[in-house]
Amino acid sequence: MCSSDLRKVTCAQAAPPQFVTLERNQVNLQDKDGKLYFSTSTDESKPWKITNAGADKVFITSSEGNQLQDQNGTPTLSSNTGDWEKWTFQDAGDRKVLITGFSGKHLQQHVPSWMVKLSGNKGEWEQWTINIKETPSK
Repeated sequence: MCSSDLRKVTCAQAAPPQFVTLERNQVNLQDKDGKLYFSTSTDESKPWKITNAGADKVFITSSEGNQLQDQNGTPTLSSNTGDWEKWTFQDAGDRKVLITGFSGKHLQQHVPSWMVKLSGNKGEWEQWTINIKETPSK
């Protein structure tokens, strides 16, 4: 049963699309003009949409319609829906998840540079909080 927030997201293939914010260290990952960036804004009108991509993977789509992409180990945004745009969620404990891309690396908020990166680590910088929104704000 997909009852908890984390379980709902990881059960995306069995549920309607989920609208979420992706938070790490009290900042939200957002799409601004096709570029990934972090915002301290609590503006929930820009949620990400999690949808089934098959084989226990999901697409993570920005409020601008762009897909989160693992481009050979570099996170970016794309209009495509191929293998590079498919992600998995792994429970990291304490209501946090690892978001893993095509390269097998995990989405990371690189704190010193405040850049979005992919990393082979499974530490604090790679652990995300996913907050489910019932419906996208307009």
